[in-house]
This record gives sequence, structure tokens and C-alpha cells, in this order.
Amino acid sequence: GVSYDDQEAFNRLNKVKGRPENKPYSLMLGNKNDIEKYAYVSEEERICLVEEKIIPESVAVKADSQSIFFSDKKSLFITTNIENHYSIHCYCSGNHLPDIWEKISDIDDFLAEKLPVAYHSNFGFLSGNPKYTGTGMKASVLLHLPCFTLAGKVKTFSNALREMDLKVNGFFGDSNDFPGNLYLISNKSTMGESEQMQLKHLESCIEHTIEEEIQTRNELKSLFPERLADFCSRAAAILRSSYLITTKEAMNALSGLRLAEELEYLKPINGKVNYDTLLLKIQAGQITRSSSDTTTQFERRIKRSEFLRKLMTKFSD
Repeated sequence: GVSYDDQEAFNRLNKVKGRPENKPYSLMLGNKNDIEKYAYVSEEERICLVEEKIIPESVAVKADSQSIFFSDKKSLFITTNIENHYSIHCYCSGNHLPDIWEKISDIDDFLAEKLPVAYHSNFGFLSGNPKYTGTGMKASVLLHLPCFTLAGKVKTFSNALREMDLKVNGFFGDSNDFPGNLYLISNKSTMGESEQMQLKHLESCIEHTIEEEIQTRNELKSLFPERLADFCSRAAAILRSSYLITTKEAMNALSGLRLAEELEYLKPINGKVNYDTLLLKIQAGQITRSSSDTTTQFERRIKRSEFLRKLMTKFSD
């Protein structure tokens, strides 16, 4: 495909500024200053956007003619000139794929009325990249599956998903590394089925996976309670005692802490901990952004451990 330059990318998406105010896209940024703010962000900010899964790592170093339009809470955004002329993204906590699809579809229909979109009645959306031909939709759900890892089920689980035309990656996109016991499950194909059929298939697999994780937890509690308790206790000890900790080590320890809270081995003093937020706060770019005097990897490990030791004061012994 052909990429637009900065001005042309802005001009084309600027056409949607006449949108009705009672539509979901009325939340999107609309004035040129806001658009330029995200079109020319610093390298440090782009790294944070990668960590938040807003832009791919491939464009983090250089973003010549790319723009990002955010909703107020960054849960919905449109990117231009990154992997396609434009892409619509939406995130939320929990398994709410149909709701997300309805929101994105509404915005997509509106943009298609305003912008020239390559679409074929038989083949769907046409793209310079074959993986986006057809529905052009990628739906993903990030699951925390610590007991799959403890029980040695990861390889069998991954192979089963691939046979069902799904793919599984770790938090950083690696299909063989799952830090924090986090598994990103996504549809693989964009052709042959409608978006609704693809989402229904993904939802069914997600529900089955969650049931398997719960069953595995119960089996471990019944047959190997010491192993489960050891995993959770070691994680808490690392978080309480470390003075230098890497991102992946912190993610793995937080996985054990999260499991300990869910199994009621440990209880936070004041309500539940938001582990989704914690996951972002321990990433390198987020630590650098929150502490201006932290620039080296060594300094980030110190700051990360300080943050996690403070977190552990919120848990009763």
C-alpha cells in the first residue's frame, strides 16, 4: 500500500470532524493540536505506547508520518500509517468482545463513508498485507494462567489452540515465552468467516481455557498443595525483599502474588489490587517516565524494586 505523508494523513482523517456528537466517535480527538501531540511524541513516549499495546514495536523508534487519535481514557484509538492507512483499536478489562466489536464496527462504518476504503463484496477489505485481507479484524484476549504453567500444560495448550486456527503469544509477542504466565490468544484467520463467527469461536475457546485453568487449580490444591503454596510464597518473598529486579522477574512474581490473592493465601489490607495497572507500571518506559532521574537499566531495576516493596506493605502477613 501507499503511505500518506503527514499533511495528507491529517487531511483525510480530518474529514470526519463533521461527525454527529451523539455517536461514540464524538470522544475522539478532533483538533490539530491534539493530533500533532501524538503524531510527534518523543521516543520515550513512543516506548510507553508500545508497552501499553497501542502501537507496535516496529514503529517505536521512528514515526515520520504516523498519527494516533485517542479517546479520553485511551480505551479506543485510531492509528494512521502504522500497519495500514488507518486502524481502529479498542481495549477493555474482562471478556467483552461483542461489545467492543459493536463499538468498533459503528466507527468503521462511519469512517468508510468519509474515506476511500478498498473493499470487495466477495473478499472483504483489501490490503497490501495479506494478513489484513478479508475482515481485517484481529481480536485478542489476555489471560492469566499460572496453574497451566505449574502443571506443565503450556505446550499441549498452545498446540491445541493452533489446531483451532488460533494463535497464542506471550505479553511481549513471543510465542515461546510467557512472562507473568500471561497468554495472549487471538484469531489467526481473517478470511472465510464473518467477524461475528470469528468472535464466537474465540469466545468459546476462551471460556473453555478458563474452565481448564480453574480445574487445574483445584487439582493442584488437592494433590500438590505444598507446590502451590511454595509458588505463591516465593513470589511474595521476592517482591518484599528484592532491591534489584528485572521486568520479567517482577512479572513472574506478580503472577504468584495475584494467584495468592485469588486463592486467599494473602489478603490486601484495603481492597483488591489492580494487577492490570501494576503490569504497566513496572515496564521500563513507564518507570523512566515516572522518574526523570532514572535513565539506565540498573536505575530502573532499583526503582522497580522500591515500587514493589511499597506494594507489599498493602498485604497482611
